[in-house]
Amino acid sequence: MEKFYQTQKRKQCSGMPNPQKPVLKFGYPRISDEEDDEEDGENIENLMTTMALQRKPLDIISNELYNTDYKDRIIVINEQIDSRCFTYAKMIENWNRIDYRAVDLKEKFKALLKIDPSIGIFLGINEVNSQKEAQKKFEELSEKIPVIPSLFATLQEMKIPSTGILNYEPTPIKIKFNSPGGWMQAYQTLSDVITLSKTKVIGINMGMAYSAAAFLLISCHERLALPKSRILVHRGSGGNFGSYEQTESSQQNYKEQVDEMILAFKKRTKIPSKILKKNMNPDWYLSANMALKYGMIDRIVTDINEII
Repeated sequence: MEKFYQTQKRKQCSGMPNPQKPVLKFGYPRISDEEDDEEDGENIENLMTTMALQRKPLDIISNELYNTDYKDRIIVINEQIDSRCFTYAKMIENWNRIDYRAVDLKEKFKALLKIDPSIGIFLGINEVNSQKEAQKKFEELSEKIPVIPSLFATLQEMKIPSTGILNYEPTPIKIKFNSPGGWMQAYQTLSDVITLSKTKVIGINMGMAYSAAAFLLISCHERLALPKSRILVHRGSGGNFGSYEQTESSQQNYKEQVDEMILAFKKRTKIPSKILKKNMNPDWYLSANMALKYGMIDRIVTDINEII
């Protein structure tokens, strides 16, 4: 941590701009090797402190602790599903927010190109002889179209290169499953967020998608599975305690949640109602081929590039 504080002090004394006030740059924002080294810290406590001081969002900090690749939009659920589903839901929301803002910027720049094609200099369409000429042109455009500086500042804040915004396409979110299942309320929340996501969510069964994990898998917009993966479908298990009235209400609530799960399997798969009802009590294990037959997955993975 001492190294980090010294680094921050040197930056403050060197007259570098305040990170909260974006400076106009075209293309990818430059990140120094020194900053990279700090972000690759091996100690989790130092990592969290460093990221917090850099004003990084909590969901980005969480990705370092939850075995999730935030940059490549990969969530790995390789254990019992629990309250961290709310963290995963937050990540999906954030990726949707990024895509919404980026697509909005893309459309705005397309509209500006129609007003003044010379803005193509900063979008990688037209060439310019020198940086000085580019800066002069930028100042002229800013006077003509006052919104331009804020649009480029937003691009820099989002770390999107100005030369790539016109070709921006949302990166699909991948959720990799190797989970025995877990807490019903947690997976129902994550399932709803997956279903509502405007950004495509691809579910991949890496080994086992049992119980709640099976329900999450079929919630994804596209579903894949490794050849030897398996799925478990059942009504789950649980227990109640309290007064007679409390346990009765709890059991009724659980029944309604199970009914919702069964309805989802009917809507999102090709499993006939009679077969579903017959096989899911007590447990129904399906191979990848059976899952494909019943529409629980869209295809079996045959190329490593489909999952990386």
